[in-house]
Amino acid sequence: MIEIRAQPGPQHQFLESTADIVLYGGTTGSGKSFCKLMELTRHTNHKGFGAVIFRHTSVQVHMKVACGIPPN
Repeated sequence: MIEIRAQPGPQHQFLESTADIVLYGGTTGSGKSFCKLMELTRHTNHKGFGAVIFRHTSVQVHMKVACGIPPN
């Protein structure tokens, strides 16, 4: 099994936060989308959980889904 985890620093801090709202900015490739997807995977086993991800283009969404986040 492949273990996927956050990189030390901002990614780790984002995912370890217990705040209701967390802001995470950065340049292209800084791991913002990765962190959003990782955060969502924490909740996929909760009954009634749903999520919507908004992106500028559908290509951006398809690229992230292709990374292997399975549907519930």
